[in-house]
Amino acid sequence: LVICPGRGSYNSAELGSLARMGSRPLWQPLVDEADARCAAAGLERVSSLDARARFERGVHLDAAHASALTFTLSAADFAVRAAAADWAPVGFVGNSLGWYTAAHLAGALSFGEALEIVLRTGGWQRRHTVGGQLVYPTQDEGWTPSGELRAAVDGALREANSAGYAALSIDLGGAVVLAADEPGLTSLKAALPPVARGRTRFPLSLPGHSAFHTPLMAPMAAELEQTPPFAPPTSPLVDGSGRLWPAGGEACDVAALREYTIHEQVVAPYRFAHSLETAIGALDPEVLVLLGPGAGLGGAIGQVLSRMRWRGIDSKAAFAQAQRSDRPALITLPPAGAAPAAEAAEERPLAINE
Repeated sequence: LVICPGRGSYNSAELGSLARMGSRPLWQPLVDEADARCAAAGLERVSSLDARARFERGVHLDAAHASALTFTLSAADFAVRAAAADWAPVGFVGNSLGWYTAAHLAGALSFGEALEIVLRTGGWQRRHTVGGQLVYPTQDEGWTPSGELRAAVDGALREANSAGYAALSIDLGGAVVLAADEPGLTSLKAALPPVARGRTRFPLSLPGHSAFHTPLMAPMAAELEQTPPFAPPTSPLVDGSGRLWPAGGEACDVAALREYTIHEQVVAPYRFAHSLETAIGALDPEVLVLLGPGAGLGGAIGQVLSRMRWRGIDSKAAFAQAQRSDRPALITLPPAGAAPAAEAAEERPLAINE
């Protein structure tokens, strides 16, 4: 099962990913197309961004740049891994922006079509900031679900909706991303009890992000109306509502798949944990493969596997032990300096966003 990460997965440790990737003929055509489309949109080229001498937050985390980097590097990573691997995909899932990557890799969209969606949403975010997002854990440090933390989230949402608007944006399994307008954000920050996880303090605000996956994003969905018809996927994929889209034109309602992609998931919560659980249950993969850039989503995946008790994994310690074995549950190739997957939820919390 191939998992495609969201926009927050490209950070300082990922700088220079292309130079480390190898197998250049496999990914160079993708990067060339991305560079051309970015230049046409008035953006810096992906290859130039990745080759910069220093990671600059104002440049690399710019909505349009970060979106293009994440999508292109995920597609390039898949091209390299699929050619060298002794596995074949049984299906695809994505987290937030990673849904567009999954739709491309499953055959519903060409690389260029999917990238155009990515650039439109990133460009819209560049021009507009509507509310924001923050992250809060719902499991304890050993990855056991916490009723106390979940109750704190529910209570904070109730208070925030008295002050403004707030809602679930992304359910990661062991943490939630909450989205709100400005009064709602202020209320959430005041109502959620402070929590420490390693070096990270929650609630964790996500700078430069809008209230993704909520009705506040209806204007952004309108930007996608010109998206062309989808092709029948050649591999199954599971969306952010947990719906399985089968391969083949007769089995898959491609018009409904397009509608989900350009509208429904833009304005509705993205339930990544449910998506992953559904895909594992329906597609019965032997192993999970997390695409780059980075491996920051690895901790969230491990938390879902722990909740499912998949292959005997029932805690953070059990996931770490499985990852050290000769049969890991999750295959990932983190770049130099990135945290191991078992610690990624604490060390790389931004790898979970739109």
